[in-house]
Amino acid sequence: MMSGSRSIGAGPASPAGGRAVSAKEGTAVYINVVRDFVTVARVGELITGRGIQVTVDGRWVGLFNVDGQYYAVDNLCLHRGGPLSDGPLAGCVVTCPWHGWQYDVTSGALVQEPRVGVTKHEARVVGDEVQVRLGD
Repeated sequence: MMSGSRSIGAGPASPAGGRAVSAKEGTAVYINVVRDFVTVARVGELITGRGIQVTVDGRWVGLFNVDGQYYAVDNLCLHRGGPLSDGPLAGCVVTCPWHGWQYDVTSGALVQEPRVGVTKHEARVVGDEVQVRLGD
């Protein structure tokens, strides 16, 4: 199992969220950023039933292994910003270690109120690489 977090992603040419601020008058400039899959871990580094935090383009993402399937969601609990990847994973439900809010890692939905949740990101395995592509 890995400890800590990893920072993966492009530099200034690919701002997080596709938004950059112009140096002239602080004007917001929107650009179209194509988000590609990036390698965040290797198969075997994350054991079944656990999560780790990875950073993709400056965004904290919780990466979870559920019976060999990998799922990625925003890593901050909606309640108080607790690190979801540090919480226990039971099946596909992770529990925030700070105050017990629970999320389905396959969808990002809050178990207690499924109409809200954290953003889900695409995760895939290519060879021995676990890759993530940021969602909206």
